Parts: sequence; structure tokens; C-alpha cells
Amino acid sequence: MRYTDAISIAIGITKKFGLTTAVSEVNFEVSAGEMFYILFSFVFMILFLNLSATK
Repeated sequence: MRYTDAISIAIGITKKFGLTTAVSEVNFEVSAGEMFYILFSFVFMILFLNLSATK
């Protein structure tokens, strides 16, 4: 299972949206909708990578 790929993709997404600085400063400038979309895409990518790895 390629969890490292999912983690690296998630890090790239968080850096794209600038969430790393927001989390470190505990200052969430991201709306709830965007946060839900990021979390949903992260979970989807993990499931997709797991399915592709098992084939």
C-alpha cells in the first residue's frame, strides 16, 4: 500500500491552499466548505491509492 504517495499528495494540497501556516498559527482562514472539500479529496485519494495498489 502506498500511504507515502497519499501523504505527499495531501502535503501538496495543504501547501497549495496555505493550510500549513493556518494550522501553525491556529488561524483558520479557510471556510468550512473548502475544509470539507480538502478532507473529502484526501480520503478519496487514500481509498483510490489503496484500490490501485491492491490490483
